[in-house]
Amino acid sequence: MTNLFTTLKILGFPIKKASQILQSIPDGTNFHSWHTQKKWEAFKFHYDNNDAYRNFVGKRPSKWEEIPILRKIDFFNAHISLKPDKVRNKRYYRQSTSGSTGIPFTFFSDYLTHALTWAFIEHVYRQADASLSGFQARFYGSSSTLPDKLKENMKDLLAGRERFQVINLSGENLDEWIKRMKSRKFSYLYGYAFPLIVFAKHLNARGILLSDIVPSLDSCIITSEMCTNEEQDLMEKSFGVKVYNEYGTSEFGIIGFGETGKWKVSEETLHVEIVDNEGFPVKDGEIGRVVCTQLFQQGTPFVKYEVGDLAALKTINGKRYITQLQGRKEAMLKLPSGRKMPGDTLFHFVMEEFNKKFPNLIYQFQAIQKDDFSIAMKLISGHPLSEIQKESLKKTITRHAKEEINIDIQRVSDIPGDGRTKRQRFISCE
Repeated sequence: MTNLFTTLKILGFPIKKASQILQSIPDGTNFHSWHTQKKWEAFKFHYDNNDAYRNFVGKRPSKWEEIPILRKIDFFNAHISLKPDKVRNKRYYRQSTSGSTGIPFTFFSDYLTHALTWAFIEHVYRQADASLSGFQARFYGSSSTLPDKLKENMKDLLAGRERFQVINLSGENLDEWIKRMKSRKFSYLYGYAFPLIVFAKHLNARGILLSDIVPSLDSCIITSEMCTNEEQDLMEKSFGVKVYNEYGTSEFGIIGFGETGKWKVSEETLHVEIVDNEGFPVKDGEIGRVVCTQLFQQGTPFVKYEVGDLAALKTINGKRYITQLQGRKEAMLKLPSGRKMPGDTLFHFVMEEFNKKFPNLIYQFQAIQKDDFSIAMKLISGHPLSEIQKESLKKTITRHAKEEINIDIQRVSDIPGDGRTKRQRFISCE
């Protein structure tokens, strides 16, 4: 067991039971009937125990296609409870996401589901020559507040990982990454695709093969953002190890895992569908909206929940794979000093911090850089922000950017997307 799993056990998460459940899942011809039974059990639990969700669905459906698709905004509009109304003595783990759709969200997982998420991640990572017990080089952002930083540092310590800040991607900082790499025995890299691609290019320009200076390195796992086959090839060439692509969300953990263009669907824990604009399943290989049902969840009712991505599914040798995925790619924020920062990452952490201070105030947001000195923050909110709230948001952005920027906060009724991908949290002026 890893430090992370030991910590989860101490906190009361049933890791042993979660591992036993995963081991008991049938394969072969019995898997399909088991999977069908579990998705209906998930729906029945929430329909019977969450009054607002039952009202949202209406008459009990007899066919799976009759269950309405649930969007993040529906939790606000239909006032759907984030926990069941009729279940007592069950412990829930509170989670939140700023949302790559630009819609902040708080949700709850029962302790078994949260344990299953981590047990399944460990199961998948072992297939990629990685493990949660291995020493991870983590290419992620970080909160700017001292309490949250201390919390993140403690999590990193317990989970056996060292964080590389991705806000500063200057050549000087990337050289510092190389120095740190030389003195550590990392077993795998993990993080956002964009900074790892930039790091790979930097290593390539320096004529450095990362596995030469970190011989303990076994693999690399990229997450959260899109990358091309060419970018994946570049990383493998520069790092000297196999690169795996993780597709997931805060709500579900891993949805698909593998390589760019062939993500094996996590059917052990999820029911994943691709539907058209009317909510009907599309043919194998056709692009449509990604809709997921969490098979074991007894907290927030994630049943036929729309993720916000467009993708295509194919069955290959009896297994389901995502073969096309249209998500987001990072745009750069230009600062008055001439520095550049990953804009989407920056506003992820800005809104995560703001939402902790003012939970469920912002329904949706988008930051648009108009020029090198100003940003328009478009917000959909339950009520207008007070001057104190506006000032808090501006200070949070400035603190993360480490520079003064003109920020125009605009309360709007709609933030249109492009019809192909998730709404971007940040749009560059370039």
